[in-house]
Amino acid sequence: MYYNIKEYILVCASYNIAIFLHNKLLRQGHSSQLISTPCRISSGCSQAVKFKEDSLEYVKELIAAQPGVRGIYEVTLENKKPKYKKVY
Repeated sequence: MYYNIKEYILVCASYNIAIFLHNKLLRQGHSSQLISTPCRISSGCSQAVKFKEDSLEYVKELIAAQPGVRGIYEVTLENKKPKYKKVY
């Protein structure tokens, strides 16, 4: 899941925004996955989009004019558990 290639999570305020951004990534040839936001980042039932490091710059451009984005988090492993660091 989170091993060799850096992965990021884009946390969205609503399900519709997450679906919209996920579809934009797919249409531009970027791999992404729609997931529930990990509880270590946000309590409640928000949605997130998981993507790889090679899509980071495109995602930053994409969300610059998109309201409803709560942040981008880098996913790393620490003691075999995922750790999240806000990077944008």
